[in-house]
Amino acid sequence: MPRIKSIGRQKLYKPNTNMNDSFENLTPILTRPINWELIMQQYDQMIKYATALRLGIAETEAILKRFTRNNLKHPTYQALSELGKVIKTIFLCEYFNSEDVRIEIHKGLNVVENWNSANGFIFFR
Repeated sequence: MPRIKSIGRQKLYKPNTNMNDSFENLTPILTRPINWELIMQQYDQMIKYATALRLGIAETEAILKRFTRNNLKHPTYQALSELGKVIKTIFLCEYFNSEDVRIEIHKGLNVVENWNSANGFIFFR
């Protein structure tokens, strides 16, 4: 699980447009609602690209070039971006809600940082 450096500046996305008054205490960190319609419209295309990547049929660079060719206006790219915002919001909610998740992330990062410092010592010239 990742540690997000700028956790204090993160924004959460609303699940629906009609939830404006449901989270009064979260108003400063809430932004616009998720565009679920775009995700549903592009679902088949997103699955197609994900499957091609997973099976090794397509290269990541080729797909990204296709998406970025028209200034990031590709509808499948926008849908994947929306889905990423959903996943990020879910992760942040779990992170804020669960001390166990925060402890797990911190412990895992300590292991990696210790390993990196050992490598720095071993490969010092």
